[in-house]
Amino acid sequence: MMGSDSTVTAVILAGGMSRRLGRNKALEPFGGEPLIRRVIGRTRLFADDVLVVANDEARVAELDLPDDVDATVDMFPNMG
Repeated sequence: MMGSDSTVTAVILAGGMSRRLGRNKALEPFGGEPLIRRVIGRTRLFADDVLVVANDEARVAELDLPDDVDATVDMFPNMG
């Protein structure tokens, strides 16, 4: 059983190549905001920390994540 001092980190996978949609799905508007922002907002309801994994540094920069959201890149890019 977890103690009261444990934290939950949510990992959001945003490393897709956008082949089917043809543009970055994470940036598509949904409910008046980019989808990635909406997912982050919903995730914060149950997670203490949020980590976004993207396919490269350029994609991380393109996402324009909030300052309190950590980001990293795929360890094995373009592998799905």
